[in-house]
Amino acid sequence: MRTRIFTTILISLLLLLTAACQAKEPISDEVCPIGETGGEYDEDCGPILTEGEVGPDAYPVGGDAYPAADFYIPVPEEAYPITQADLALLLRTWRLASYAENGVESDPPLKTLTFDPDGSYTFTAETGQIQGNWSTNLLAIESTLILSPDVGDVQYYQILALEEDLLNLRTVLGNIQIDEGYLPGD
Repeated sequence: MRTRIFTTILISLLLLLTAACQAKEPISDEVCPIGETGGEYDEDCGPILTEGEVGPDAYPVGGDAYPAADFYIPVPEEAYPITQADLALLLRTWRLASYAENGVESDPPLKTLTFDPDGSYTFTAETGQIQGNWSTNLLAIESTLILSPDVGDVQYYQILALEEDLLNLRTVLGNIQIDEGYLPGD
């Protein structure tokens, strides 16, 4: 009797597993061919839409996804790598000698930057004086000067040139690219 019940349960489980494992028709992995002359899909085949809806409210095909001009990223084509040894050239007072916004030069405002070996800096302009700490991020393709004032926002400048008698910096504020050229002020 036990053997008969065990056999019945075993056969029932096997039938149940067999029925459960029978898959429906598999999803076709066939790629829909595109006609070589017209560039359209065949009549009975089309792209599989996985997201969004098709209809009059759908986003127009070929339209701009977003205004790419608003996402300006400066390209470091003019920059060169600054080494740790080059940073010794930075330790002095620099006065602003040239100023340009989006490539349009104008008279430079009265402005000086003094970098000290202890990592502090002093920025002096007609509007007053700002003090803080400076640091750099030196990479192979771009060197960044970071000015962290005691009060206010951190400012980031790309170092375009650092020589004994020349310091060229670039920053971007919103959509405005600002290029500043400094000469020794001592």
